[in-house]
This record gives sequence, structure tokens and C-alpha cells, in this order.
Amino acid sequence: RLSELQGSWVILYFWAAWDARSRQANHELRELYSIYQDRGLEIFAVSLDENERVWKAAIRLDELNCIHVSDLKSINSPVIPLFRVPDKLPYFYLLDRQGIIVWKGHNLGEMEELLLLKLDETS
Repeated sequence: RLSELQGSWVILYFWAAWDARSRQANHELRELYSIYQDRGLEIFAVSLDENERVWKAAIRLDELNCIHVSDLKSINSPVIPLFRVPDKLPYFYLLDRQGIIVWKGHNLGEMEELLLLKLDETS
């Protein structure tokens, strides 16, 4: 559960195995996670796939070792309106240690800059 990650910085990451930009982001997130995991970062990856085999194969191939969830409902997933996920993937939320959204958007580099700034403030 996302709520169990309170106390950590969390990247809430909406993606799909069939989306080329998401697959590129998986590689970038893997690097980001390896750098900041020891400083309290968690990644909660929400897949908007419908094929479990393809979803799990993408996780394995991209070696993104974080928390992965999916209801396998693709565009019919209730998380899309709940989190106001736009049509264009990937989409990111950055949550602080209290679970408050401090950033949202498509630009992973911009989010990383803010994350680094916030991690330095709390060190």
C-alpha cells in the first residue's frame, strides 16, 4: 500500500510496458533509485497495462527493482481518474515523507532536481 511508505520520499510512477517513453523512464528511474534509495527514496510504480505477462517481462527486462502494482485494467483502471493521470505517459508524482504531493508532471529531470534539493534540506 502506498500509505505504508509514509516516512519515505516516494515517486509515484504511472507507466505502461507498451509505452516507449515509459520504458526509457524505467532505465532512468533505475539509476535514480540506485543513487537515492539509501537516502529514503521509494518508487511505487503503477502499471496501466492489461497483459500480465508483458507487464512482468518489462519489469524483468528493465531491471527496475521497486514496488510494482497493477490492476491490469489498462485505460479502464480506476486509478486514472483518481490520480488525474493524463493520456501521455509516463506521469510522476513526488510525495514527501508525510505523503503530501510536492510535484507532479512528465519531466523526470525536473522532478529529480527538486528531489535532490529536498533531500539535501532534510540531511
